[in-house]
Amino acid sequence: MQKTILGIVALIVFGAVVAYYSYLDHNRFKVTTTTSHGIAYEVDTKTGESWMLAGATKVRQEDPKAFGKATEKTIELPHEALTMLHGTAAVSRINHIECAIYNGSNYEVTELYVRVVVKNEVGNDEIDRIYMMSPEYSSRGGLPFKNTNFETDLGFELNGREWSWRITKAIGSAHE
Repeated sequence: MQKTILGIVALIVFGAVVAYYSYLDHNRFKVTTTTSHGIAYEVDTKTGESWMLAGATKVRQEDPKAFGKATEKTIELPHEALTMLHGTAAVSRINHIECAIYNGSNYEVTELYVRVVVKNEVGNDEIDRIYMMSPEYSSRGGLPFKNTNFETDLGFELNGREWSWRITKAIGSAHE
């Protein structure tokens, strides 16, 4: 009789342990959003890894340790590092300028400053402004040797006018 009761208790404990681990495995991932840009992220609560959810795709967020350690102090990038930032720019339908920048420097770029010049019908400069841009899909900056999208609102419509842009300054922190 005691062996039967002991066997039943052992089965119940074993079942409870299996159910607990099954629960943990099925509730391992959480989906969260940022308040500033409304971007959704999936976070693995067991390992801490995260993925940005963009439509039907998941973009793995890089571990900052993979690129060395950023210093806490942010500085204006020196001219040599600034010349290693290359990319393209486009204006979206909602009048945002979006720059896809490859960072070939050893700095994590947290702010990008670009000069936008818009010409009028005769070819004279009508608008000449400098914009501060932030990384589009990351709370981190543009990591070294990676592509990063930066964006900001133009504040006006181009209406088919000719325009140009160039990087004037970048703020970031050095990687060891």
